[in-house]
Amino acid sequence: MLRMLTTSLVAFVIGLLAPAAFAQNTAFTYQGRLRSAGLPANGSYDIQFELWDAPTGGTLLSSSGDIVAVTGGVFSAQVQFITGFSCANPYLQIKVRPQGVGAYQLLTPRQSITPTPCASGLTYPFVGIADISSDAFTVSNTTGAGIAGINTQSIFPNGAGVVGVSEAASGIGVSGFANSGTLAKAVYGEALEGFGLLGLSQTGTGMYGQSSSGNGAHGFSVSAAGIEGNSSTGPGVYGKNSSSTTTSDAGVVGESTANNGNGVAGFANNGTNAWAVYGQASGGGYAGYFAGRVNVTGMLTKGGGAFRIDHPLDPANKYLSHSFVESPDMMNIYNGVITTDARGYATVTMPEWFETLNFDFRYQLTIIDDSNSPDFVQAKIVSRIRDNQFTLRTSAPNTVVSWQVTGIRHDPFANANRIQVEAYKSDLERGLYLHPELYGRSAGEGMEQVKARAAALNPPAPPTAQPTKSANQTP
Repeated sequence: MLRMLTTSLVAFVIGLLAPAAFAQNTAFTYQGRLRSAGLPANGSYDIQFELWDAPTGGTLLSSSGDIVAVTGGVFSAQVQFITGFSCANPYLQIKVRPQGVGAYQLLTPRQSITPTPCASGLTYPFVGIADISSDAFTVSNTTGAGIAGINTQSIFPNGAGVVGVSEAASGIGVSGFANSGTLAKAVYGEALEGFGLLGLSQTGTGMYGQSSSGNGAHGFSVSAAGIEGNSSTGPGVYGKNSSSTTTSDAGVVGESTANNGNGVAGFANNGTNAWAVYGQASGGGYAGYFAGRVNVTGMLTKGGGAFRIDHPLDPANKYLSHSFVESPDMMNIYNGVITTDARGYATVTMPEWFETLNFDFRYQLTIIDDSNSPDFVQAKIVSRIRDNQFTLRTSAPNTVVSWQVTGIRHDPFANANRIQVEAYKSDLERGLYLHPELYGRSAGEGMEQVKARAAALNPPAPPTAQPTKSANQTP
């Protein structure tokens, strides 16, 4: 004899069309799992569904019972309250017993069913799953989802397993909270081929994530984008972090553990003012900071440049900085020291690629005389660079000469990307400054305004129509 009956999981599905005789659809399918003595129940059971007008006490409005076959703990029952149904916040009470054996066992507390059968005219079903522990109906589960949505339709949004709608000002359609554990997730989305999470907004934020100590939004994908943002008026993806610690101060973090993967990738394929990656810093910070090797395969344009290293004489307390050598030409510099022979001649041999890379050579020669003899020695180039070498001569034999040669690049990349020393700013750039503060101008006159000017001249196309709540979808 069954002395204690508990259920571990109960689900209800709403949205089946009611017969024509009813002005409102109140039919639904109740699905769940039944356990007896801690094991999945099997056999036939009497299940009584009662409709009450209050969570406790109150008046019994209607009842519906059925003999349900339970296999492996799983059952499904069709529920229809013929009379007494009201949308004035009805409550569902459940009683269960083995078929014809003993008294019904009451499961408490009652469950409000207002959001479900009262939402008549829905074109897709809602599926809710809840756990019943110790005969108490609570929305919780220790091993699975507290609430789950399942739908087999393929049309969005009618194919949604769970839909949240808020028509209040600044309301939230769906809100998720996870308050315990480093692996807790307020909202979790997973898709084998499509989108794990998809957020759409015409004018606001398609998806918003916020966290005080973890990830506001975390995306993972095996073959597609972990997080994809698409916006016609603002950032596709926006990350913000108020933490000041070294390891968690990033608004957005990109990480790839795949072989040769990219942590963050930016693509801008349209327009001369498109920026695949844009960084801006104020207050003396860095617009970009790289702690490893950096490779640039295209042209690098900068306002200035320098190297900075730990000072060799005081590395713990000082830096040593040098400015780069700038030139209007794409210039390479080569130098060295050589000693002339007994006749006063010396031939300098350059690398085999030297003339392939350079042309238009310039020479400098300096005599080095450690003995400080009273005689002055002259040096000259007697054979210019030919076959990657040149010859010099001094007026005295066995003379040490410091030499320097410069060349202008003429390799294919340099020829295709020759620097224009002086150039007019484009129409979009005219009146804007790379460094407005150095010319007494406001920050609003910086080159960042190019984007706003371009958008004003070429406004983005209106966003394509996205699915919205239809007239017959009653929230």
